[in-house]
Amino acid sequence: MNILELGSVAVATYTLLFAFACYPQGRFAGPTGDRFVLSMLFSGKRVLRNVSVLIFFSLYFLRSSQAFPDTHGLVMHAYNSDSADLRVDHLGLHKALCILMRWNYLMPPDNSKAYQILSADEAAANQDDLIMWPPMVIIHNTVTGKGRDARIEGLGNKAMDNKLRDLGFGGGKAKSLYGREGHLGITLVKFAGDQSGLKEALRLAEFFEKENRGRSRWAAVQSLTSGKDEENNPNLVKVDKKTGERERIFYGYLGTVLDLEKVDFESRKKLVIESARDYRPSK
Repeated sequence: MNILELGSVAVATYTLLFAFACYPQGRFAGPTGDRFVLSMLFSGKRVLRNVSVLIFFSLYFLRSSQAFPDTHGLVMHAYNSDSADLRVDHLGLHKALCILMRWNYLMPPDNSKAYQILSADEAAANQDDLIMWPPMVIIHNTVTGKGRDARIEGLGNKAMDNKLRDLGFGGGKAKSLYGREGHLGITLVKFAGDQSGLKEALRLAEFFEKENRGRSRWAAVQSLTSGKDEENNPNLVKVDKKTGERERIFYGYLGTVLDLEKVDFESRKKLVIESARDYRPSK
């Protein structure tokens, strides 16, 4: 069983873990409860694609159970389930839980919890493999300033499409994200849901990484620039020495399961989580 068939279980698990943090007194579903929930999550091995529905059942998982006091208990149950008709579904849940918790899903879980020991590099690789589908690249720092009404302005969809096309990336479609105060400084670039779309998305993400403007660098920039004047920050704005023109420095990376909270509600409803490895051509 590969995670491609169970892609959205990772989404459900992500929201389940988030909900568990919000409701620490909750308990995970017991045998009757998880039969109901898993039957709703799966239909002939095709997973529900509506993330809001998955969130609902993840919350149900938490609020209705008396069997499992913590995530380890749920992992043990999922791995050791003796329900033949739900065995595949339980193993998929076990794998997704371990990946998202940065544990070793290849090691059988036991009470020693040795399976919870995994190198940072291996854990990161497992999490990075669970990508949003259709694939998308998340670009940050796309604001342009404030308007007369003090609302934040930023690059629109067409403007970003044109900039990417000038850089040699014409396969995606940009979608700027907005909040109450205006542009959020985030633009999603969505690609086709096939192998060619993934190839283009990876190419754009690799471009940012090679320019030292990928995920890790953006995290570092955020920690260094919090509360500071953005317009005069060389990590965020570059100035043309000849013309004095200011231009925002973009940072971008491939969207994964851990980036779900950065995506707007409408986009989340339409996406699933897939294994990037399953779409890469075999050597």
